[in-house]
Amino acid sequence: AVLLSACLARGVFGGIPHIPDGVAYLFQAKAFANGELYAHAPREFSAFAIYLIELRDGNWSAVTNPGWPALQSIGARYGLPWLVNPVLAGLSVVLAHLLARRFLSRSGALLAVFLVAASPWFLWLAASDMTHTASLFLLLVCWWGAVRVADRRLLPDKSDRAGVGRDGRMLGDRGRKRRTDGGGIGMLEF
Repeated sequence: AVLLSACLARGVFGGIPHIPDGVAYLFQAKAFANGELYAHAPREFSAFAIYLIELRDGNWSAVTNPGWPALQSIGARYGLPWLVNPVLAGLSVVLAHLLARRFLSRSGALLAVFLVAASPWFLWLAASDMTHTASLFLLLVCWWGAVRVADRRLLPDKSDRAGVGRDGRMLGDRGRKRRTDGGGIGMLEF
């Protein structure tokens, strides 16, 4: 999944966003990668007016939620923002396998993971600059944590508190990327 979506991201999409949302995410990710919350606006801002990117008090920033640009900034720092989603896709496949293994036979889990990893929709979104792959990854981390807690059939003891805290953070991060999804999934999980 990582290799295929990375090839699509670089070979088909050219490593650049192709819709306005992706442009705004990448713009903000580059600002974050430079250690800034915003970019300084050019003198002739009207020549650079872009949908979803606003000028306020001389500060130029995206109006989107900051969660995905913050993740994407890790790749942007090294000149590889297009590689973040493919890596998250690969981690999502691993987490999907761990979850499927809890509920299915070995062969059933492998089939489920193959269907995810081979899905053109999954690969295409993993190659894009959109939030969907990061949201899926965070959702799977939350579900993995919820399954682990449920397996113990009791409230976690001190040794599990760090894991539950991590899962709560992941759910919160998911909500910062896609607010309605984060809240809805949170209600389903707990």
